[in-house]
Amino acid sequence: MVHFIWACNKIKKMFVENTISIYASNVVFFIMLSFFPFAMFFFTILKYIPGITQENLIPMIGSVVPGELGETLVSWIQEAYRHSSGTVLSLSALTALWAGSKGFMGITYSLNRIGGTKQKGNWFFNRFLSFLYTLIFAAMLVLSLIVIVFGNQILLIIDSFFSIDTRLFIGIFSLRSIAGFAIFFFYFLLLYTFVPHHDERPHLRNYVSGALFTSITWILFSNLYSIYIDSFSNYSSLYGSFTSIALFMLWLYVCVSLLFVGALINRFHIDGYSLFSPKSKNKIKNQFETLKESILPENNDK
Repeated sequence: MVHFIWACNKIKKMFVENTISIYASNVVFFIMLSFFPFAMFFFTILKYIPGITQENLIPMIGSVVPGELGETLVSWIQEAYRHSSGTVLSLSALTALWAGSKGFMGITYSLNRIGGTKQKGNWFFNRFLSFLYTLIFAAMLVLSLIVIVFGNQILLIIDSFFSIDTRLFIGIFSLRSIAGFAIFFFYFLLLYTFVPHHDERPHLRNYVSGALFTSITWILFSNLYSIYIDSFSNYSSLYGSFTSIALFMLWLYVCVSLLFVGALINRFHIDGYSLFSPKSKNKIKNQFETLKESILPENNDK
């Protein structure tokens, strides 16, 4: 227990020294810039998909997304169905990709700083990778949204066409939760392994602990934050019409910070430390003894 407290203090010190909170704020800023055009782009695309109308989309959003944020998204849907065009679609897509890639470049820079490396390659190649990672990140969010948030609706639709046994229904529900966690875990594992630059060939096993931490804390914090908003929050009197934006920015800031803490845990393990085992302290002690032995003979010769 004493060693675990020491390890947490060590990671906290690394968090402060690497100015993680500043980089998290920078990433959140550009993600927020990309969020609005991406939402307009997404809702405009839905307009051209057969079978999806404004009348059946709005009740679904209102039932899934609570409170002020749901009302904001509904107003965007109405605006997209009223005034959207091909030009708006193209501009929204380009703006979302540009701002989103800037946010992902901030994530890459922060991961490189935590790992003690620098990004190599020319600017255009790095920018292209940021565009690609942004698209993958958006796909991961959509997939996790479908599995975690809309999972109940999907199961109910399946149940309406096919009679599903109750035990099987519960089993599928459990698998849905596991699948949501697996999506987050493998995404963060690949993110920590391949996005930052490595001087040596990266091994997946070195980044399992950070990916596990980030996946668990993201899901736990999101669920707790949702309960807090539904039960105890009274931000509407403080922020007014900006309540949904303020709550979303706060949630995003904490999630990005947790992402960087996971990277710090990976760096902690790669450097030979351990969260739960005192072998890291023994390693420091052995290094000190080795250094002491290398210095003492010189002093004795003198």
